Amino acid sequence: MNKTLLSILVLALGWTLSGPAAPVDPAGKAPHAETNGSANADEVEKARLIGQIDQLQAGLRNILRKLSPAGVPSAPETEAPAAPQAETAPPSPDAGAAPDTETAPAPAPVDRIQLRGQIEQFQAVIENALRQDLRSTVLSAPKGAYLEGYGAVFSTEASLYRIRPLTPFSSSPYSRQELEQAYQSALERVDRLKENLSQAMAEYGTLLEQLRPSHTLAVIVHLYNGVADPGRPYPSQLIFKASAGSVSDYRQGKITMEELVDQVRISQF
Repeated sequence: MNKTLLSILVLALGWTLSGPAAPVDPAGKAPHAETNGSANADEVEKARLIGQIDQLQAGLRNILRKLSPAGVPSAPETEAPAAPQAETAPPSPDAGAAPDTETAPAPAPVDRIQLRGQIEQFQAVIENALRQDLRSTVLSAPKGAYLEGYGAVFSTEASLYRIRPLTPFSSSPYSRQELEQAYQSALERVDRLKENLSQAMAEYGTLLEQLRPSHTLAVIVHLYNGVADPGRPYPSQLIFKASAGSVSDYRQGKITMEELVDQVRISQF
């Protein structure tokens, strides 16, 4: 309570106690000493004092209403005691603690300069695998690229279909035997290319040391079809894919060369 409010209360108290007697509430009358209505002087004075106190209380309430917009403060509310929390049973000594899981360190970023040199070396490996068959012709040198989040992809073009070219000096149409022989020879070269390139990827895939185990090593060979014949289906693409993780396993001696070759996936279109 500040000094101003205290001064007001003192003045109100002095005025009330020195002022005229307040009317006595019939409920608060003192008991009569005599039946003829004459009141004892002490009882009268006591009743007068009680009336002044009641008047003072009313005055104080009025002053508090004027000083506080919220009106007369009510009795402070007592906070209900919080409900006791259920005790949790301590962990059993027999229960083993959860094992600490160690976070695997993040792999080092790919060194693109080193990877560029490794890609160039592997381009030569692919071209050598294509030229193992003397009847095969490399139409474009292999080109490799690194695709972030995927791995290394190589692409090249080759011709495995060998047949007599039609010229003004040899314009006679192909015979059935000639077409069939060229077709069967081309299919045999396709099978040899699958073996040679799968072996090369397994043996020299370790050159691409910058690839992560989650990466993929892919080689796409576009094949030239010498004679378009619906009755003799011939692939236009060979796609070789190997997991860099499998190559890493071979490098660490976890799998054999034969197992790695078997893991090279080949698809054709």
